[in-house]
Amino acid sequence: RNGGRRAPISAEGGGKGAEGAIAGDGGEVEDLRLLLRDVRVERGDDFKRRHVLRAVLESMSRGIDVGPLLPEMTLAVETRDPIAKKMAYLFLCRYAESDPELARMCINTLRKDCESSDPAVRGSALRSLCSLRLPRMVEYVGEPLRRALEDDHPNVRRTAVMSALKLYRADHDAFASCRFVDVLYGAIRDPDPLVSANCVRALGEVAPGGGRMAVNRAIVTHLLDRIDRFDQFDVPLALELLVRYDPDGEEEYASIVRRLDPFLRSLHSAVFLATLRALFSLAGRFGWETDGGGDGKGEGGGEGSG
Repeated sequence: RNGGRRAPISAEGGGKGAEGAIAGDGGEVEDLRLLLRDVRVERGDDFKRRHVLRAVLESMSRGIDVGPLLPEMTLAVETRDPIAKKMAYLFLCRYAESDPELARMCINTLRKDCESSDPAVRGSALRSLCSLRLPRMVEYVGEPLRRALEDDHPNVRRTAVMSALKLYRADHDAFASCRFVDVLYGAIRDPDPLVSANCVRALGEVAPGGGRMAVNRAIVTHLLDRIDRFDQFDVPLALELLVRYDPDGEEEYASIVRRLDPFLRSLHSAVFLATLRALFSLAGRFGWETDGGGDGKGEGGGEGSG
């Protein structure tokens, strides 16, 4: 039995020897259950708890059915160690739907962790809660998600925006009933640039009309004011909105051009191309697509040369 207990733990290092020992022992799941019930794992030994949880996840990744460990893994969430919590969350997201009674216990635990004082735990719990594949999830997710979208910590708000997108993919009607689209439009004005970028990304899928996000002066102004703080992979998201934006006169057009000018020197190809597309689209609205003068001669010259 002791040899059986050690097999899952020694599997952390990988290797054919460990796999051979596990394959030859049909009681691996029971060995893991005994390890999870070990007093040192249950009470305070963070290193050993992580070690055992990692062994459970490794077994799961090899295709072994570790679903019978759901009761023990549900109890394993009750720890102050954020790393152990995250590993237990991964397991719960995979197996919670297999037992409705334990699934409710999982949901209650995750909802409780969504109110933790640790923002890392709040974000991880919300991500896991929105990843559970259970019917009527909006009943459990709606309130924690709305609260997280207004959280004091930017990492939690970032997670909340992408979790809202998960909820939309799981249940369109439930998502619409919670009016999260309006909340996401409001969150575009978030002071954190990544939250704003995530909102643009999410609205590109969830907005009515096939993900056609509304574009107005307030949204464009806010995004351009903060675009210098965007990650280079997020800048094209904001620039693509300008393709559908109609500036209110030449003064606003000139202001937008001045803001976009630095991106023409970007070494990131997606940023450079998105900037060109936005500028050509904006210029076309003022009839300057050929010579930039819009005096009619350029158009005639273009036709003659054609």
